[in-house]
Amino acid sequence: MMDKNVLLQDLWDYLYLAHPLQRADVIIGFGSYDQTIAVRCAELYKAGWAPLILFTGYLGKGTLGVFRKPEAVVFAEIAIRNGVPSEAILIEAKATNTSENILFARKKLEDAGLSPSRIIAVHKPYMTRRVWAALQKQWPESETIVAPGNPSLKHHLESMMADGVAESEIINSLVGDFQRMDAYAKLGYQIPQDIPSKALVSYEALVKLGYDAYVV
Repeated sequence: MMDKNVLLQDLWDYLYLAHPLQRADVIIGFGSYDQTIAVRCAELYKAGWAPLILFTGYLGKGTLGVFRKPEAVVFAEIAIRNGVPSEAILIEAKATNTSENILFARKKLEDAGLSPSRIIAVHKPYMTRRVWAALQKQWPESETIVAPGNPSLKHHLESMMADGVAESEIINSLVGDFQRMDAYAKLGYQIPQDIPSKALVSYEALVKLGYDAYVV
């Protein structure tokens, strides 16, 4: 039997996507259990890559019953503690899934009189390919730069578990997000992406090991 970390690495290597940074109109931080997203958004803002951060997210898998406030509010508080002025932050605190994140974030910006031509999207490292594919489908007129802060699976697992996130939760989430690359493309939520056969084999092995809590 292959080591689960080897199997996870195969999925991670496919799902992780990062683009060269370019100056943008807004940084969008997608809510989740991964609070380093907020720190990364703060880093990008302070480095001058965009003049505004929008955090989006209510509560969902991994945060419902864990966070006492909506994900977007928690992330905004973290960003402020990391040196971002509150007036440079917009909060969208109703979205419960990625499609709603995009739809509601877009509406929030429109209500503020903003129509960004380029956005920087920050999500969990293994969500970057999927959120990019979703944005290409659902917000095609805005160029998307995905900018995760951590390219290492090992470091991601260690940092999340240090924050109290169970290893099984992280693995289940990663496996579920991998499956959605194909499932959600077929449903029209995102553009199709080629999926390597090696990653598919590793996904199936992880499901057989019982990591199927978020498989749809």
